[in-house]
Amino acid sequence: MDDLKLMTVRALRELAKTHLGSGYSKLKTKAELITAIAKKLADDAKAAKPKAEAKKPEPKVEAKKPEPKVEAKKPEPKKPEPKV
Repeated sequence: MDDLKLMTVRALRELAKTHLGSGYSKLKTKAELITAIAKKLADDAKAAKPKAEAKKPEPKVEAKKPEPKVEAKKPEPKKPEPKV
């Protein structure tokens, strides 16, 4: 928050535009800009923590079952054609 106090109003407005989106123009004073930006950054930091900490457990990988063996059919021997 101390870093925000050192910034100019113009820089704070640009920061508010990127982080707050629409509605940032309603903030008129430097104090309002600092308060809104600080709150938004704190909320974003809180929202990012649980996602990083709450990792999903890796799914168990089951061993692949061997596929049933399919025997290849042997081609039938050619029968001699009867002579006429």
